[in-house]
Amino acid sequence: MEFNKIWTKEKNDLLRQFIKEHKSVDFIIDYFGDDLKHHPKKKYSYSKIMPFEYFSKYGFTNEIKITPEYTSYKVLRVDNIFYNNRTDYEIYFTLNQHDYVLLFLFYIVDGIDTYNMVITTKKQYEEYKKQLESGNRNYEELKGIIEKETGYEELIPLMKKIGYIVLDFCNNINIKVLSIGETDREVKINLYRNIIKDSFKDIKETMEIDNFGNRYYIYTL
Repeated sequence: MEFNKIWTKEKNDLLRQFIKEHKSVDFIIDYFGDDLKHHPKKKYSYSKIMPFEYFSKYGFTNEIKITPEYTSYKVLRVDNIFYNNRTDYEIYFTLNQHDYVLLFLFYIVDGIDTYNMVITTKKQYEEYKKQLESGNRNYEELKGIIEKETGYEELIPLMKKIGYIVLDFCNNINIKVLSIGETDREVKINLYRNIIKDSFKDIKETMEIDNFGNRYYIYTL
């Protein structure tokens, strides 16, 4: 590895030591600050969080703790397109001038009534709805639209807001069972799962398979 004036061998050795000592992500970010931008291999994209691959490689998916952060949000009720007389919820909120949508979509998994949680940007969700309205029912295409990586690099602040919304919203309308569907990025889904399980001790997780053979993680509040 070729070092530079900012990211020196000494700093790299110290980072490696912190990793061996299982220091938290917040500790490492607070310690190195903007210096992480200058890692020679460009592995670290510092913007209050680090990329999914960093969490996975160094085992931090099992250590991240999320404290819900108060968030102002707007809720829209819409009819579920697959189940008659069932309601979905679209929750709109903003982070760092980026507009997001947290979806609670009614979905039955192996006979269990759940609300499947999906987080996406408002722009991506609008494209998703446009495709649905045009008659597109290609599951893989629709999934690709709604799960596209944003590149905003604000995972931890985002999860703090989601944590608040999940608990506040579900308590208000008495939602008892949530689900998260598997994605093509195993690192991402594992990170989400561990954040939920480690941050909210009263939530229980089970794994079920839907009618199409897709894996879903079920959370009973």
